[in-house]
Amino acid sequence: MKKMFGVVNTRGELIATAKTKKDAERIAAKAARERAAKRASVKPPKLKLKKFKWSIDDVSSVTLPQRRDPQTHPWGFLLQDPPGGVRALYWFATAEELLAFALLLAPLIYLREWEADELQEAIWELDRLVEGGVERSTVAAFEGRCIGGDGSLEWAGHLDDLLQGGSEGAKDLRAEFWEYAEEFGEDDDAEASQEGVSDDSGEFDDDYFAEDGSDLIDDDSDVPGPPVAGIGDDQVSEFMDFLDELDT
Repeated sequence: MKKMFGVVNTRGELIATAKTKKDAERIAAKAARERAAKRASVKPPKLKLKKFKWSIDDVSSVTLPQRRDPQTHPWGFLLQDPPGGVRALYWFATAEELLAFALLLAPLIYLREWEADELQEAIWELDRLVEGGVERSTVAAFEGRCIGGDGSLEWAGHLDDLLQGGSEGAKDLRAEFWEYAEEFGEDDDAEASQEGVSDDSGEFDDDYFAEDGSDLIDDDSDVPGPPVAGIGDDQVSEFMDFLDELDT
């Protein structure tokens, strides 16, 4: 059987075969020229990407938002590559930057390079989202969104939402923090600090009863239990340290 030479695209997908290495190189060069021509025809987003310090032409800049301080860049998302894979928080100065990064750069972790038609669709979606001004609900809607491969945004929003908000992603992270604080924290009041706090579900304290008042709600009850505790001012520093641990 004669040896055949394969030609793959930027995603590692086989796009052609050739009888000789020279023919394979010729096919690959032609495909690269066609891809570049299509990419050049893509209409750029209305949002000026040059004001951001990352670039969709430099996938290595994908790590830049991981090194930012959430106190100065309060918009963020948690990217997780399940099961048990990479987990990292990314932080941005504005909601618009978060959306642009999530739509245009983060997928390159998995895609390696955009196909022109897919990039154009992502740009159109970005334009649509930012056209009338970005609400918090716009960003929150990205929670759980798959962005390529098995990667998904487990949480997306503002730091304030992460500290006190009622979305599933925010509550999951806070629940993980309280577990962490109870196991590793030196603060004896870590468990007590969860009592009597509030979130979107309202106030509660230790006397949290079922609707008929007959019994305390436990983990096996069908009645929803108390909301996951928010992060108080005295726990913010410890919570920030916990978030840093997610990136290591």
